[in-house]
Amino acid sequence: MKQKVLILCTGNSCRSQMAEGLINEHLGDHFQAFSAGTRPSGYVHPQAIAVMAELGIDLSRNRSKSTDVFRGDYFDYVITVCDSAHEDCPVWLNESGLRKHIGFDDPAKATGTEEEILAEFRRIRDEIADQVLKFLGEQVNGREVGPMSSAKMRLKFTQDLQALKDDLLRMGSMVDSAIQRSMHALKYRDINLAREIIAGDAQINDLRFEIEEKCFKLIAQQQPMASDLRTIIAVMNIILDLERMGDHAAGIAKIVVQMGEQPLLKPLIDLPRMTETCQEMLRLSLDAFLAEDGKLAQSVIEQDETVDTLYTQVFRELLTFMIEDPKTITRAMSLLFVGHNLERMADHVTNICERILFLTTGRMEEIESSGDSNIVLE
Repeated sequence: MKQKVLILCTGNSCRSQMAEGLINEHLGDHFQAFSAGTRPSGYVHPQAIAVMAELGIDLSRNRSKSTDVFRGDYFDYVITVCDSAHEDCPVWLNESGLRKHIGFDDPAKATGTEEEILAEFRRIRDEIADQVLKFLGEQVNGREVGPMSSAKMRLKFTQDLQALKDDLLRMGSMVDSAIQRSMHALKYRDINLAREIIAGDAQINDLRFEIEEKCFKLIAQQQPMASDLRTIIAVMNIILDLERMGDHAAGIAKIVVQMGEQPLLKPLIDLPRMTETCQEMLRLSLDAFLAEDGKLAQSVIEQDETVDTLYTQVFRELLTFMIEDPKTITRAMSLLFVGHNLERMADHVTNICERILFLTTGRMEEIESSGDSNIVLE
């Protein structure tokens, strides 16, 4: 017969809800957990729902309850997770079994950006998992039980997976910056900036190998399955495309260095537009990855047509220059190779979106936008 556990906090919106979910998920063979508040808030905090969903635990249907709901019920354990609830614990609960106070900070008081607030909720979630599950686990034969060990492994895996995503976003930000700076270097003929971009490409490459190594370790140590495995595989493929995009940004910077003090053949109009579109595609693709949003990924793929159209315009315009005046060939080819690098960047974003669709559907498909360019430069 399972032992009953009541988790108490003041509002029953964050800490006690997360504790209830963790106990029922990981120690459900031994315990049945409930939660309540001494002054219930009337809702479950959306950030608590979000961080528990990261562990595969659904709190979306939970509700905030008063301790009065459980009046007359006997509990083997009553655990208070905030100081206020510990002090205001109803007298009638003294008739229950063991009382234990394990206090935690209130994540609902966190301030800052949305990500900073989520990080605080994750911290409290992980502390609850560590301390509350440990306490209850020790009550079973005086030692930690298997489900609790599984809970810790799952938490560790979730943290490592989140770290992978954070690293991928950091790499994406580095590539985004390299793309923007490479066009700035071309537009303003900034050779020193171009050299910085070329040197900085090594950092992008190093981060790719670092993330890749983490992926291998995570697969070997945790042996993930289903969606978790697809996520790791998607990360491994996405970082490869990000690295290649970094190479193309460095390629533009090398062209700037090679051009030296030569004036531009023509004002830059379509090339900056291609750059902006590539950056927008990259940012949206990373948003789609984080949200596992297949529809957004599909819409990003369609933007590749815009880049292809602009590239075709650049090619035709520069070809006209070369035909009319062969002396412009060198300068025209420099700009044409810049356009080629940008067009290839958009293709790599399309690859990233294909990996996102694989992540969300489990199917690997090659998807081409309706306007794929057939211009090939060797």
